[in-house]
Amino acid sequence: MVGGQISVDKNISTENGNPYGAFVNAAVQKIGQPPSRIAVTSATFTLDPVPMVVVFDSATVFPSDYASLVGGSFKDVLTGTGSAGFATRGATADIKATLTFEAFD
Repeated sequence: MVGGQISVDKNISTENGNPYGAFVNAAVQKIGQPPSRIAVTSATFTLDPVPMVVVFDSATVFPSDYASLVGGSFKDVLTGTGSAGFATRGATADIKATLTFEAFD
């Protein structure tokens, strides 16, 4: 926790079986080239079980970073404000993220 903000991240390609990599490979096979745009069509984040808001639009990704997005070289990052005393209590939490992506030609 830094400045009252909690941040957790995980590389997208480290999920068991790399489903994001399989998604991108299938999209490339279907459209014959890397997708021009990738969107999150649904997302569920659960934090013991507090719902969280998702913010993502590949249109806002810098062109120089788009290859990393298509290549699966990025992290899911969750941030939020911790409650008073969170850092000093040694608190832990279970976070689950379920993302559904759609690729566009």
